[in-house]
Amino acid sequence: VEVGGQYEGTVKAVSEYGAFVNFGLVNQNGLVHKSQLAHEYVTNPTDYVSVGQKVSVRVLTVDLGMKKISLSMKPKTPAKLTIETMEVGSLYEGIVIRVSNVGAFVDLGSTYGLVHKSNLSHKFVANVADYVSVGQKVSVRVLFVDLDKRQSSLSMKSEAPVEKLTIETIE
Repeated sequence: VEVGGQYEGTVKAVSEYGAFVNFGLVNQNGLVHKSQLAHEYVTNPTDYVSVGQKVSVRVLTVDLGMKKISLSMKPKTPAKLTIETMEVGSLYEGIVIRVSNVGAFVDLGSTYGLVHKSNLSHKFVANVADYVSVGQKVSVRVLFVDLDKRQSSLSMKSEAPVEKLTIETIE
């Protein structure tokens, strides 16, 4: 077994913290921690793998003394979106990782951003949880990037309001 090596294996067990994969070693499975199952935030590993599934894994670490092997199912060279490469006005796909009374925090792969509750919908949002939930895939537009604070402001609103207001003059 070689660190960095790519192997084909079979998922032997799935738990709340990841998947155990056998990739040819006798009596030895490696662990794919849930953070290594996909580039997006993983809440439930069973949404990504199941027992008996054939998977491709990369060896991250080998600890012979502890008989532990850490694995990853993430592609080796992902397209990296960073706070520096985010473009205002661009659309990105992300995963809601936290919901609070001010809005939703979205994981964009290598960086995070906040969708303030005023940018969740064209309608008034009293309760953020009525519009998004943790683990939900969302499409967001970048409104603002502050490189000094390493923060980004995002929006889930479509460019045009869903409902248009028509004003009629009554004489």
